[in-house]
Amino acid sequence: MDDSPDTVANTGVVMHVKNEYMWHALDHEGKQNAKGIVKQKEDMFEMVLSRKDDATKLFYLGVFFHYQQDTWAHRHHYSGFPHSKDYYTTYDTPFGHALDSHQPDRPPFDPCAALMCIEESLHYAKDFLQFGLHRYPRAFFDFYMPIGVHATTDEGWWRKGKYFQQLSPYGDFGSPQKVISEIIRRQVSSYGSSIEPIVSPFFLAAKRPMKPTMKIREIG
Repeated sequence: MDDSPDTVANTGVVMHVKNEYMWHALDHEGKQNAKGIVKQKEDMFEMVLSRKDDATKLFYLGVFFHYQQDTWAHRHHYSGFPHSKDYYTTYDTPFGHALDSHQPDRPPFDPCAALMCIEESLHYAKDFLQFGLHRYPRAFFDFYMPIGVHATTDEGWWRKGKYFQQLSPYGDFGSPQKVISEIIRRQVSSYGSSIEPIVSPFFLAAKRPMKPTMKIREIG
């Protein structure tokens, strides 16, 4: 979705505005607001469930999850209500999060939002299994209780910076909450850190994962 010429948000200095608001959860010139973007997300999920065969459903599920993840990445993370599901401040077309560079797509920029994103993804995955494939999730995740807005950053993390943070550990050993939160913690730990002139000239920011073997998908 980020690289296909039919869906790419921008190619260098050329902004593809229609693609930005259709596929990347950017507000179209401030006209949608967060609630409009959330409605588009829900409409996309209904479209997934409406496909006739399972292979096509899975194809569109991938398109949906990209948009769903972008609803968490493509928001202002340090103002307003950054961890609200439908009352956050959006990034708008045509420039998106250019002033924040690539940081909003990277879990260290806001690990609490990254956690809430994956928890919401889990919710949709369970619904897809039940209503799309007529199956049920494994019991381990069937009664998962989201950490959500109770998530905090790890104040004692040794690489902590204003735009480079770690999620606090959660859950008992072997619990689903421990598994989900540890995914984010390990994602964050896989990133290197640097001073980035645009977004954080005086604070640490995240750069690409340090080891290719630890490369993980960025949010969105």
